[in-house]
Amino acid sequence: MNILCVDDERLAVNLLIDLCHEINPTYNVYGFTNANEALDFAIDHELHIALLDIDMPHISGLELSDKLRACHPQINIIITTAYSQYALDAFSKDCSGYLLKPISLQALLHQFEILRFPIHENTDSTCRVKVTCFGEFKVYIDGITPAFKYNKTTELLAFLIDNKGTSCSNKSILNTLWDDIQNHSEYLKSLKKDLLSTFRDAGIDDVIFQKRGYIGIHRDMISCDYYNFLNSPIDKKVLDFGYMTQYSWAYVTLLTLKKMSHERKVELLHDIHHI
Repeated sequence: MNILCVDDERLAVNLLIDLCHEINPTYNVYGFTNANEALDFAIDHELHIALLDIDMPHISGLELSDKLRACHPQINIIITTAYSQYALDAFSKDCSGYLLKPISLQALLHQFEILRFPIHENTDSTCRVKVTCFGEFKVYIDGITPAFKYNKTTELLAFLIDNKGTSCSNKSILNTLWDDIQNHSEYLKSLKKDLLSTFRDAGIDDVIFQKRGYIGIHRDMISCDYYNFLNSPIDKKVLDFGYMTQYSWAYVTLLTLKKMSHERKVELLHDIHHI
C-alpha cells in the first residue's frame, strides 16, 4: 500500500510515517512538508491513501485533495487537523476520514479499516503464471522458473507477452527473434512445442492458444507488471529499470511506454491546473 503524508510541520509528517509503519512495516510511506512537491510526486506514482493536514500555506488540504483526485480518482483522503470545525467541509469533499491531532495509533488504524475505497488484494495473486517485464524478463509457474528445453523458448514467450495477447504469425516471430538470413522455421516449431508442453505438464495448457501459422497468450491468465502499467501508466519509476533488457527488440516497446507515461503526465497536469 502506498501512502502520502503531507503536513507543513516536519515533526507531524515524521509521526504519521512512524504510525503507518507501526501498523504495517511493509507500507510505502512518502512524507512531504510542501504541498506542491507532494503533488508533483503524486503525478508520477500510484497512491492509495493521502493523509493531509488541512491548514497549510499556499494550498489547503482540501484543495490538495481535489488535485490528487485528478491523478487518482479512488485515492482515500484522510484529513488530519487540530481543529474540528473543518469536518463538514472534509466530508462534503467525500473524504474517507477525519483525524484530530494528536493522532493516535488506534485512531489511524481505525481509519485504515473503514476506507472509502477499500484496498483489495491484487486479483492477479490467483494467477499461476507470473511474469516480470521491467528489468530482465522473468517467468514463474507457481513461483518456480519453468525448465524449458531451449533458452530461446523464454524469448518466444516474452515476445508473445509483449504483443499483449494478439495472435503472432510465424513470420513476425522469425523476423524478430532472429536477425540473420537463415531459415529457423523448424527451430521455431521446436520452441512452440517446448512452450506448449511445459505449460501442459503444469496443468495450465489454456494459457497458450494457437492456430495454423499463429500463436498467442491469454493475457488475462497471466500476472504481469507490463499489463498493470498499461492499465495505469502513472508510476513511471518502473521504466528506469528498462524493459525486457536481455532482448534488443524490446527497446521499441520501452520507448512507447515512456511516451505513454509522458502523455499521461501532461494530461494529468492539464486536469490539475483546471481545478
